[in-house]
Amino acid sequence: MKPMFDVELSLKECPPEKRPNLVPGAKFIKRIVTKRNKVAYLPENQIRYVSVKQDNADDIKISFQINGYIHTEYPPVIVVNPYKQDEFIGETGFTRNQAADSNSWDTMIYDVYEFDSPLTQRKFRIKSNIVNTPKKPNTKQDLINQTVASLAAGEIENTDDAIISFINDVAPDKSSKEKKNILKSVRGRKSAHPSLLTYHCDRGSNSTEEAALKYKLPFSGDTNLKLSGKLGYIPSSSTPKTTISDSKKLLLDYGYQDIEFHFFLPEPKMPGALYKQRQAHVDSFENFIKKEAEWVHLLLEQLNIDVPVSDIERVLPWKVKGFLPQYIGADPQKGGNPKESTIVDANGLEVL
Repeated sequence: MKPMFDVELSLKECPPEKRPNLVPGAKFIKRIVTKRNKVAYLPENQIRYVSVKQDNADDIKISFQINGYIHTEYPPVIVVNPYKQDEFIGETGFTRNQAADSNSWDTMIYDVYEFDSPLTQRKFRIKSNIVNTPKKPNTKQDLINQTVASLAAGEIENTDDAIISFINDVAPDKSSKEKKNILKSVRGRKSAHPSLLTYHCDRGSNSTEEAALKYKLPFSGDTNLKLSGKLGYIPSSSTPKTTISDSKKLLLDYGYQDIEFHFFLPEPKMPGALYKQRQAHVDSFENFIKKEAEWVHLLLEQLNIDVPVSDIERVLPWKVKGFLPQYIGADPQKGGNPKESTIVDANGLEVL
């Protein structure tokens, strides 16, 4: 079916001044019907964590087929393309655009807006998903990525207060606990200190996966075996119970060998506090492994085998191999290059 759009009816049912979650600095220009091929939906404007077909696109496709365009729903928002004045860039409505494409609609109704800053524009995109009719709410990962992107673009200051203010503004539908977790995850991708680097265990920039590929390290067991030639992990915790359990299964598959552990600090502090944090991390891990040795010792006693705990500890496979570089402040002794640029020990010395 071909869509039928009534701009006058749409303006009556959905007046621009009552659009939900309006952001100060967003200016409505006009409501139009135009060819969809004049509107470009850019990947960098998609706030969803995974820029693929959203799972509710089929629902909207069916709704479009049955009901046509529903004029009680606010239209997608677009802005004028600064390089082609007769074309536009999509700000909201990615999923509706997918559904319209599936129905072979060649036109769509849109609201044309102007924004007073890139930050206002970003906030508008995020907050457009708070109303869920029939949209998906922003996920935690969406909000994490958008906050990090706003920091990278210099739109908000790199302080906890500024980040919390941003999260409170764009995520009023999230609980206080969820917002705190978002801040924590953001800090796993962007340190508050310019001389310190942070990591996280997802994928993408500043991830442990990215570091493992860069430094040819084992991680997630045998995930990077082909490149590193070893088995190992890069956990955020100094007492990785699940990881130790998983590694035992690996040894059954690959034979008894070292399981290498490289660490990072989720919340690093400025040196020399960083070095103390690292040493405490190592001590905690080694105490954790000692408990494993004591458990094995207890098991052997049941078989009347007497082996010192220290000997058991020595042959256990789990070995600390160093830390991911996190102190990236300029080092005069290295010609102004980062103080740490490869795997280091607890004191920040390169591990050969």
